[in-house]
Amino acid sequence: MRKFTRLLFISIVTFCLLGLKRVTEERVVQPSIKDVVLIHGFSNRHEWGEEFLAALAKRVRRLIVVYISEEEGKVRERLVRGQKVFYIGRNTYRAGIQSIKRQGELIGKRLDKLKSEGIVSAGYYLVGHSTGGVLARKVVYERPNEVAGVVAIAAPHQGTPLIQDYAWLARVMVASTLPAEFTPQAMSTFNQRYPAIGSPFYTEQGKVCTITGKAQSWLSRGWNGEVAAGKAFLRLKYGTASDGVVPEKAALLYGAKNIATFKRLDHLELIESEQVAQAVTSAIAG
Repeated sequence: MRKFTRLLFISIVTFCLLGLKRVTEERVVQPSIKDVVLIHGFSNRHEWGEEFLAALAKRVRRLIVVYISEEEGKVRERLVRGQKVFYIGRNTYRAGIQSIKRQGELIGKRLDKLKSEGIVSAGYYLVGHSTGGVLARKVVYERPNEVAGVVAIAAPHQGTPLIQDYAWLARVMVASTLPAEFTPQAMSTFNQRYPAIGSPFYTEQGKVCTITGKAQSWLSRGWNGEVAAGKAFLRLKYGTASDGVVPEKAALLYGAKNIATFKRLDHLELIESEQVAQAVTSAIAG
């Protein structure tokens, strides 16, 4: 009887320990990342790549692509390389050409709709590319205690000289005055109004992170050769390395943590890369 009791006790202890180990392992595997909302850049010419989207969707609870267009559109789902991704808004090349103020309003409407449909809740993360990274910082201030953190990829936090020299081209091509809001002078004012330090995040642990890139060679093209032209122009006229659109140092921001610099990825390649997606999830899970 005593031997049986001892065996029973050992079996119960072993069972409890195995159960505790399984629960602990599940907690380790369970991602701490919740919902992630993606905000694209000017005119959405540089679109999120499928490799990037699939890698990110695999590691977060929900991944939502926001299109900043006047056409509201419905929330819809599609599989990207086997991973579910939500989309809201209409995808046009006139998405993201409005003023910073107007884009902020449109993003707010998209977020309200996503919340009302139960797709996102307070504590979501914003990941913005190019001008979208700057807009994400503004959204934090407009929706205090709602956004958990921001990751800005190749965002012109300090502006870019390309805007000063080619703002006229944007006015001609897409009838937009937005580029004038991203000159170094204009961004200096923006940064004073919406600093990274003191941003009203969901929790005190919230932060702004940056990811930067660097055009590898003169063969970097982007959407239609603009990256190659931008790289050459910024190097020859201003003597600065860049991702083909944003100078290397202009993508950095006081009070933000630069978590990675990809020296072989240009402005567009940054949002096509699985490696960058992994860096994003590491940043918002830490």
